[in-house]
Amino acid sequence: MSAEHHVTVIMAERFLSGDSPADEAQFIEGHVEHCEECARALQREAAFEMSLNDVAAAPVPLRRRSIRTRVVLAVAATAALAAGTVLLVNSQQVRAEQHVPRLVRCDNPTTHADCVKAAHFDGLLTVGPTQQLEIPRYEEAPAGVKP
Repeated sequence: MSAEHHVTVIMAERFLSGDSPADEAQFIEGHVEHCEECARALQREAAFEMSLNDVAAAPVPLRRRSIRTRVVLAVAATAALAAGTVLLVNSQQVRAEQHVPRLVRCDNPTTHADCVKAAHFDGLLTVGPTQQLEIPRYEEAPAGVKP
């Protein structure tokens, strides 16, 4: 390499990391003795490399949340948990109501027929005086009422 060439950034990086070929390392060492510009460039590159190493070695500080932020997060989490619990309980009640058949007792023999008719109209099951379960028959629904 001739003296009219200057040290490039790539050459400086290789030289500082120890990866330069022997002839390139000799050129850089000799050139920076005579070229002030390349000597400063090599010093800047060395300082930059050292600062990168310092940043990489520095521990990362943990960001601590303020007490106000922690309180707000705790209240929000509690509210979300309470809302979820209410929704769960309500959905279980709705499901339980859907699966429990509604049963009407029609024990009085004199009003039994009217009781059964009204209960069946509402889609309810009835138990008569004989304790037998009577299931509504929709074909017996009053005229004009859809089953």
